[in-house]
Amino acid sequence: MACLLDVSYAAGRFRLKMKAGLCLGVGAKGEIELSVDALCIADFVAWFFYQLYHANFKHLQYIQNEAFQAMTYIQVTVIQGAQKLTDSIDLDIADLQRSFADLLLSYEQEQQRVQLMNNILANPWMLQYATPESKGIMLYQLTRHWAFTDGPDPENHAFGRYYGRRKDAVKQILQWSHTRHDLDNVVQHMNRGGTKGDLTQNRIALKNFLSMSLTGTPASDAQEMDDYYDSLQAMLKVDPTPGYAVVEVASQAYSFQAAAGEHPMYESLPDTRLA
Repeated sequence: MACLLDVSYAAGRFRLKMKAGLCLGVGAKGEIELSVDALCIADFVAWFFYQLYHANFKHLQYIQNEAFQAMTYIQVTVIQGAQKLTDSIDLDIADLQRSFADLLLSYEQEQQRVQLMNNILANPWMLQYATPESKGIMLYQLTRHWAFTDGPDPENHAFGRYYGRRKDAVKQILQWSHTRHDLDNVVQHMNRGGTKGDLTQNRIALKNFLSMSLTGTPASDAQEMDDYYDSLQAMLKVDPTPGYAVVEVASQAYSFQAAAGEHPMYESLPDTRLA
């Protein structure tokens, strides 16, 4: 039996179209199309993420570009606190693009970057199913700063560390990478719109942000960034571990998964599995 899957975004909904055909005699064909409503959107976000995770965050031909863009726009605006996940239902792609463009414009105001930082530090679990593009966009915004606006704001600093809380939020995003390829993918997409950039240059940009200090001499975070990134790469899985729910890299559950590999019961799970 042959089965084809297509994930699209149209008329304000994520849509899944499945086609199946039996190669017997003249053959039999079937087709079904489903749309995602408010009751299912949270489960769909998880399902969508696991498609990427199981492919180790490589391009999937059955997910159309508009569907991927819509997911990225929705995730960033939800984590920012600009809307609830269910608010995205029935917004067409043009509506989502406008909402995302408005959000990017609002990031010119320092308080919006602070709000993003606070949301990530208070609710890091919101990063669990974030795409590399979504995380790259948020990294970019968190590392933007101006001496006369962000600098004087005490919310950005902590425990004698210049921009300490911003730096902690940056590291929180990096810690929600799930494989080595995912981490590199996140850093590659660290720009305003989440498009793919240069990994080496973006790593330098991260290091420069972490090296900032009030005195002008490099902060200890700069060398720490190199050590942190290399240590994080070493901790991360090379390949995904199907059958286990994704968790934060510093957790005991992640270490267990990395050692165990694929769940022994994974192949016997039903085809509707999420993890």
